[in-house]
Amino acid sequence: MQKALITLITASTIGIAHAYTSISSSLAGVISLFTMISQIFTGMAYIVGLMLFIAAIMKFRQYRENPQQVQIGQPLTLFGLSVTAIFLPGFLNLAGVFFGGQSVGAGATNTSVLPGGSS
Repeated sequence: MQKALITLITASTIGIAHAYTSISSSLAGVISLFTMISQIFTGMAYIVGLMLFIAAIMKFRQYRENPQQVQIGQPLTLFGLSVTAIFLPGFLNLAGVFFGGQSVGAGATNTSVLPGGSS
């Protein structure tokens, strides 16, 4: 009877340990998934910022050719949005460090320099 009880306790301990490792590996997979998603959003922010900057230059050229058809506010707005999109991941990293003590996004390990700077 005692051997059966010891065997049952040992088997349940092994089962719990195996379940713990599978749960922890599953959670590690979810965390890596969130890391990849944040890297995708960071890359998208840079690409959208670059596209908005190109659109601002093109709108400014249109304004220079015919100022009555295109208002000056359009290229300035596009330029402001492009700057916001390009620097948004860096601002989010700094805000995450300031408020929560942790960084988010791609390259979140070094928040002492602005995006594009060398460390």
